[in-house]
Amino acid sequence: MTRILSKATKVEIKKLKKQNNYVHELYRWFPVKDTKLFIELYRRIFDNLDLTNSLNRARVRGNSNKEVYASLLSKYSQLPNETVKDEKLILNLAKDFLAGAPIWKSPLLQYNVGSATNIASNVLYAISQEVNVYNINDGLAGNALAAEKVVCRILSLLAGVDPDKSAGIFTFGGTGTNLYAIKVAITKAVPQSKKLGLRGKIKIAITEDSHFSHMTSLNWLGIGEENAIVMQANRDRTTNISRAENEIKSAIENDFLVPAIIVNGGTTYDNAIDNINKFVEMRNKLVKKYELRYVPHVHVDSVIGWSFLVFRDYDFDRNELDIESNTLKILNIQAKKAAAIAMADSWGVDFHKGIGSSPIPCSMVIMNNSDSFATLLQQNEDGSNLHQLAQEFSHINPVSYTLETSRPGGAALAGLTTIFTLGVKGLQAHLANLVQMARLTRVLAHSDANFNIVNTDSLGFVTMLQLIPISLQGSSLVNKQLEDNSPKMAKFIENLNKYNEDFFSFDKKDRIHKNQGVEYSFSKGYCSTPSGIKISAIKLYPTSPLITPEHIEEAINTLITSKDNFDKQIQ
Repeated sequence: MTRILSKATKVEIKKLKKQNNYVHELYRWFPVKDTKLFIELYRRIFDNLDLTNSLNRARVRGNSNKEVYASLLSKYSQLPNETVKDEKLILNLAKDFLAGAPIWKSPLLQYNVGSATNIASNVLYAISQEVNVYNINDGLAGNALAAEKVVCRILSLLAGVDPDKSAGIFTFGGTGTNLYAIKVAITKAVPQSKKLGLRGKIKIAITEDSHFSHMTSLNWLGIGEENAIVMQANRDRTTNISRAENEIKSAIENDFLVPAIIVNGGTTYDNAIDNINKFVEMRNKLVKKYELRYVPHVHVDSVIGWSFLVFRDYDFDRNELDIESNTLKILNIQAKKAAAIAMADSWGVDFHKGIGSSPIPCSMVIMNNSDSFATLLQQNEDGSNLHQLAQEFSHINPVSYTLETSRPGGAALAGLTTIFTLGVKGLQAHLANLVQMARLTRVLAHSDANFNIVNTDSLGFVTMLQLIPISLQGSSLVNKQLEDNSPKMAKFIENLNKYNEDFFSFDKKDRIHKNQGVEYSFSKGYCSTPSGIKISAIKLYPTSPLITPEHIEEAINTLITSKDNFDKQIQ
């Protein structure tokens, strides 16, 4: 059928077909047929940042401080008028803004629990960003949402959870996993809270050594930080269950709802894993005793400790990987503790920490019963959708219950790629090496009077050290910090804390900022003591699969040398 167009319409169409005279300038930065620019830019940036030299430095080359920060604000805080025609600006952006960033692959970096990313995960993540995958529904994600489901199924099997009953989503970090768990817990206990908000008295149980994001979640969800039941830690930094039970009982008897109990599944400082089974039993006992109309949701914050699940089915007698005997014992203990995740209601996984080997953010929260996510479904009273994302054209719609609307598809693909590139044996070897290197650190430190190991009971891959000044070496007070509650001990710890903080400031300025040798971090409040003064400590946290015993020996020797230089300065 021929369309009959008016003269005015023809004129309008002719005008609209003539694009503005600058749009073609954009084509260079949106290539389709020619991928040379993408590959060339990546290679040139990689070389320009000297990342091939990552074994010899802990951070990207270049200065990073207040002065540089201010200069970058001055240099770049103006919108350019012209479209860039060459790559020089891109190289400068990378050089300026990536300077000083930690290189997690570097065996010299023992700064915190980050992760060295494997190249296959990086590639999949980058390509998903090139395609720009939105994990909103399958209409916007294609098959990328299937990757999310596959990862959940694999992790569920790893934990001994029925993969046909569990459900998981990738979210914005470990904080997101805890936020989801608490929100699900509240919605299960108080369904009307979705419409009416939080009313009445509510408390959430968290652990003494919990990540600060737990308090952040209570803040953001409107529960309030003062409504946290902080369950106290034992000497080994696991949670004291009997005291926790009494505190939760007290809250219930004072007419508080306690919708969630969040337990340790591998703490940041000690990788401590609570007795999850005992917490579930305690929860069930309280439900029965008080005839609660809700069942408190037990969430395991296992974003670090999930990694021990890779040893759940390992034959420790056969020891196929020939893991060192003491390391093997630790892995066996931790694997058995982590296996109890299957008894909890939910748990978290960070692929951007430890052995996860994926770009940040790459976190998954898993509900062992998928019905838990159903409590978050967002619908109007007539059952229609609150959003305008054409659910009728999609068969997978996580956006109906996720906090985020736009979730990047790269996280699921990166996590999946890590699993398939490294495999169980690769993940086991990586974790075993980290735990063994931490053990070597402690053995070397224990044999030298300059050091005191604070987290002696830790079964993970982090070491917390105090440096002992010459005047205090041999003092009986050093080994009684977690026992003595006297004012004398309080003063002793305060002095020791100041010495260690001053040393860290010295070493940071004298050596670390120059990108020379091992880089560690400093924690002002590692743990509480009977004297009321928290212990400050130096934190050595290996995460690179490239770290070797030689790097550990070098790190200890570097600390001793730096301490000698510091002691000479303060004499």
